[in-house]
Amino acid sequence: MLKKRRSLLGALVLSLAVAAQAFAASFAAAAPGEVLILEPTVSGGASSTLAQKFALAGKTPVLVSPAQWSTMTAADFTAYDAIALGDPTCQFLGPEAAATANAATWSSVVDGNVVVIGTDETFHQFQGGADLMEKAAAFTVAQPAKTGAYISLSCYYHDTAPGTPVPLLGGFGNFTATGVGCFNDAHIVATHPALVGLTDATLSNWSCSVHEAFDAWPVSFEVLAIARGIGTSFTAPDGTVGTPYILARGVEVISDIRLAPETASNDVGTSHTLTATVTKDDPAPGTPVVGTTVTFTVIDGPHAGTTGTGVTNSSGVATFAYTGTSLGEDTIEATFVDSLGRTQRSNRVKKTWVERTNECPYSISSEGFGQPINNAAPFSVFKLGSTIPVKITILDCHGAVVNGLSPDVDLVRTDSTPDGAVNEVVSSSAADTGDNMRDNDSFYMFNLSTKRSQFNSGADLVPGTYRLTVDDSDSATPAFAPLSVTINVKK
Repeated sequence: MLKKRRSLLGALVLSLAVAAQAFAASFAAAAPGEVLILEPTVSGGASSTLAQKFALAGKTPVLVSPAQWSTMTAADFTAYDAIALGDPTCQFLGPEAAATANAATWSSVVDGNVVVIGTDETFHQFQGGADLMEKAAAFTVAQPAKTGAYISLSCYYHDTAPGTPVPLLGGFGNFTATGVGCFNDAHIVATHPALVGLTDATLSNWSCSVHEAFDAWPVSFEVLAIARGIGTSFTAPDGTVGTPYILARGVEVISDIRLAPETASNDVGTSHTLTATVTKDDPAPGTPVVGTTVTFTVIDGPHAGTTGTGVTNSSGVATFAYTGTSLGEDTIEATFVDSLGRTQRSNRVKKTWVERTNECPYSISSEGFGQPINNAAPFSVFKLGSTIPVKITILDCHGAVVNGLSPDVDLVRTDSTPDGAVNEVVSSSAADTGDNMRDNDSFYMFNLSTKRSQFNSGADLVPGTYRLTVDDSDSATPAFAPLSVTINVKK
């Protein structure tokens, strides 16, 4: 009898294990084009408005229970085109509990578009909520081969105290929420695909358009809409003030200003140059905006608060440089005021400041000096009175361009007789002052004048043969070895 009981117990354990495997396989093996929805966060299951909006976007909604959700791994979640936590028709905390419990797991695989909504759009689906769901759902699945996320906070933080942490969003960074009661003045503050076609009228006057808003959020998220006139945590480009309640990550705001470079790495103690390009669509797309002031601001990182301005040139370009003094990653943006008085904001770029080591030495590119200077015979002969463009590229040991240095230019006359006839095109570009090259993003540049030259005490250069040298002699520890070339100046 004991053996029989043990046999029955073993069979029961085995059957449960097989059932568990089948249970997991029934939801974890996502097919292409599927969106995962935590069932308690929607009303009506597969017939819910949110599920139908994902179907409208060409996706297949798959609903799972909290028990199923809690057993899923990162590999399970990443198989879906999006993860959705909807509004269960204005509920307080509870329906999202399974997602909060393993937030670190599912959020770690979200590499696509993300939208976060601080209201109960399902409850108000006939007042504009359905339109909001449609646009936001389409946005979250817009990036092929990536996993997006649609997250509604429903009424979870209605009337909560300012600065309340939102653990559901903890995997994306630090979010804190504040209750705003039943607030009805919603205001769209960015042109963005997640809200395309929607207006303030679409989102306002729902008899509770906003339930909760954010008083802290990561800089990687864009503010799309605010509860206007309540709180002061955000000032919009149009000057309105309020508290953000719709945020998005994955696509930048649409504007007429572009900031570069997107990413860069510099040694602490060196300079980083940012370039903003401002254009307009009238009379043709890409038309430069000339003479406008651009404000550059480090909004996050060890140099947060650093700011500066530049005025756009004939190409619509303005630059700003700052020196890193601390290790870490900065996030930088640029703004300008357009002809309608609106403040437009650029894309956000990253700058990483690292400790200088000798493990990856810098060197001037093997191409040497850029044209029009010849690096070997026959050496360049420039006409006296012209400007000589001096160009070099500095690379690290991996072949990546190094920015932020200030190479020195030196010129020494070695012979009174120039070698040969003038063989270079006469240039009249504006000459540089001093003796330091300019960082031109992918190379360093110096316009050396042969008239009233700083290399001849302010007098014109005299005909002859010269040794042109570029080095890092201003630095206590030179970052690269010097490079010299012979040039000639002739009347």
